Amino acid sequence: MTTVEGLPEALARLELLEGRLQAVLNDEQASSTANVGDMSTSVKQALAAYQAQILPRLLEIRAAIVSGGGDVATIRAERDAAVAENIKLKRDGERMQYRIQHLIKELNTLDGMEVMHRGNSKSVEAEPEDL
Repeated sequence: MTTVEGLPEALARLELLEGRLQAVLNDEQASSTANVGDMSTSVKQALAAYQAQILPRLLEIRAAIVSGGGDVATIRAERDAAVAENIKLKRDGERMQYRIQHLIKELNTLDGMEVMHRGNSKSVEAEPEDL
């Protein structure tokens, strides 16, 4: 999860994974010579080595996530500011669209009146020439 709201869930899953790895490591150390199920000793040893290698890295990641709490607040504040700006820009855009439509309507009205005036002036001009 990449969202700030998913952070507690991610931490809970990370803690669960750490617990499982630690349990496997403890089981491995307790029964290092016994075979469990279909796994051979060499496979179990390779798995234990991998888990021992991964566990410290997971602990580092967890520490970085937990210590980065200030970054979460900063990201949340930036997101909130962006959402507020987006709302304002949408509202401004709607206002501008209304104004544009109103101006177009007025221009069309004025253009229609101009055509009517031109038509009247032509007919008025035509009469004196005929006289």
